[in-house]
Amino acid sequence: MSINLSFLKIFDISNNSFQSSVPMGICIDLTRIRIIDFAVNHFFGRIPSGFGNCSSLEHLWLGQKFLAEDIPKDIFRLPRLNQLGLRDNGFSGELSSGIGNLSDLVGLPERSQ
Repeated sequence: MSINLSFLKIFDISNNSFQSSVPMGICIDLTRIRIIDFAVNHFFGRIPSGFGNCSSLEHLWLGQKFLAEDIPKDIFRLPRLNQLGLRDNGFSGELSSGIGNLSDLVGLPERSQ
C-alpha cells in the first residue's frame, strides 16, 4: 500500500520522544509543504541534505535536538523560508555565507514550547 502525501502542507512531529537520525528524503514528494517542525525530540547526527527540494517551505524548526556537524547548503536555497529554528544543537564550524540568499528570512527565532 502506498500513501500519497504530495498535498501535505504541515508536517509537525515536535514534542515527542523520537530517537533516531533526522528522516531522509522527506522533501522528495512534498513540494507543497510549508511547515516542517521536528523540534524538541532526540534526533541525532547531522541534518541530511534534501530540504532544499521543499521549494514552498516557509518554516523549518530543527531546534532542541542533538544535531551536530554543519547545516546542509541546500537549506540556504529555499526561496520562501522566513523562519529557521536551529537552537540548542551542537553545530560546529562557521555559518555558511549562503544564509544571505534567504531573502525572506526574518529571523532565527526561539521556538515557544
